[in-house]
Amino acid sequence: MALSAPERFDTLVLLSPAQTITWLEPSLDILANMWFKLNPERDGLEDNLETLSSRVENIDILYKDRFFSTIKNEPRSPILLDMQPFSDAQLSRLSMPVLLLVGDDDLVNDLDTVQQANKVLPNVQAEIIQESGHFINADQAGLVNKKILAFLKNES
Repeated sequence: MALSAPERFDTLVLLSPAQTITWLEPSLDILANMWFKLNPERDGLEDNLETLSSRVENIDILYKDRFFSTIKNEPRSPILLDMQPFSDAQLSRLSMPVLLLVGDDDLVNDLDTVQQANKVLPNVQAEIIQESGHFINADQAGLVNKKILAFLKNES
């Protein structure tokens, strides 16, 4: 959306964006997630969450139930296979202040994502959140909220 209408955005916060800045590195965990999405079984939920979160035990049961329900009930779509990062030229058009946060144990992002963001986004603050997976807002909720609020306060 920000690329389609950048004038509508004063700031942008990206929390571990999947295949937005860099390609996903193939791995067994990625394949396991794709399989779970195609064949969701409640018994496999905890194992699936273990690949996405560094602190599954801290994820509220209501969130787990909603996460499973969403995966179970959303229509199957090939969009997962169609996802690809935006080009450097596209990303460089995002001139608004951007906060990018990724986990140090993130399944879909890593240091390459942060380095690429620093290279192509003209006004980015990119950070790696320690002791966090792809679900950084669950793994380090307090810290992530604090960083977002500070970013928004500084940019307003």
